Amino acid sequence: MGLAVFSDPRLPVAAMTWTPIKDSDLDNDEGPLPSGLGVDLGTNTEHNLDNRLKRHSVSYYLGPTSTTGGTPPAGDSTAVGPTLDVAGSSTSDPEGIGLKLSSPPTMAIAIPLGVWPLSSRATSIRVVVGCTTEIANVDLYAYAVVEGTAVPVPPMLALTPDGDGLVTFGAAITGTGAHVTVGTSAPSPGTQNAKPVALTIDLASPPGVDFGYQGDAGGRRVCRLYLCILSSAGPLDSSLSQSTVASFQEGGRRVTFHNNFKNTWGVNPGPLHRWIKFAGSAADEVLTTGEAWFPKWRGVLQVRPLDMDAPQTGNSAFVIHPPIDLESAIRTDSDFQIYTTGTITIHTITIQEVGG
Repeated sequence: MGLAVFSDPRLPVAAMTWTPIKDSDLDNDEGPLPSGLGVDLGTNTEHNLDNRLKRHSVSYYLGPTSTTGGTPPAGDSTAVGPTLDVAGSSTSDPEGIGLKLSSPPTMAIAIPLGVWPLSSRATSIRVVVGCTTEIANVDLYAYAVVEGTAVPVPPMLALTPDGDGLVTFGAAITGTGAHVTVGTSAPSPGTQNAKPVALTIDLASPPGVDFGYQGDAGGRRVCRLYLCILSSAGPLDSSLSQSTVASFQEGGRRVTFHNNFKNTWGVNPGPLHRWIKFAGSAADEVLTTGEAWFPKWRGVLQVRPLDMDAPQTGNSAFVIHPPIDLESAIRTDSDFQIYTTGTITIHTITIQEVGG
């Protein structure tokens, strides 16, 4: 009795690519399955794991454009912002276009992009930010916290302050593909008033499990994504370039100064993207060390009238961060300069996994 040799033409050769499995590939009913079927099933599974990676995007409301009637023509990028009622009249608010942000001078701010169901074969995550920038450069840095570890590096541990306390990202961040310095050049002509900025988070090696389907009941297999924004200083404010603190309030979180609110900032200035710098170096009665002035920079979180009942006649107040300590030498020489700062308007964020 001779040995029968079964030759299966479906055995995969060379490239391990997805192979369709058809009814005609199977023998008669109740007959044995071809030996190559299991190989093809495994090959197809590997192909799906390598190529069916996840992606997601989010868009921020931009409001109308100045073009009226019908569909805006190609190249129309004149977004004017949503319409608001201010002081009894309707006006378009450019601050309402997309998501407009600036950071304080002493730290970056992080936008949480949510929990990400990391795929088992993903080797990196690409974050593409559609944005515009104004006044000065803005640094973007994307990072992931995978099972409790920040990748590439924790942003707060890679900030480098100068002698006045103004921070920049250090080489541990700027040397990665997850960081880009975005300039103020206009977007290329097109149908959208935004330029794409691509950031790549290198995961070094794939996790081996799908966080979306093989998550640990204890919650350890979690990947969270963040986008960091760090502004840089612009020129002095043209409306008011310098002033003097009249009083420190709320534990140094608010400073008042003798400049009329309405005449300087308008009835409703909205978010005020400004930094202030205490440039003095006078001898102080509080502390005598150099650190008594550190940091000299503060971010303005809000401008408000000193008297909320009389915004048109009262003076101004800044809510600032970080607060000015009671021991700070700034309190002995409270002249300050007001700077504009780099702002970013985000239209959309796209997240995409990349395989090996």
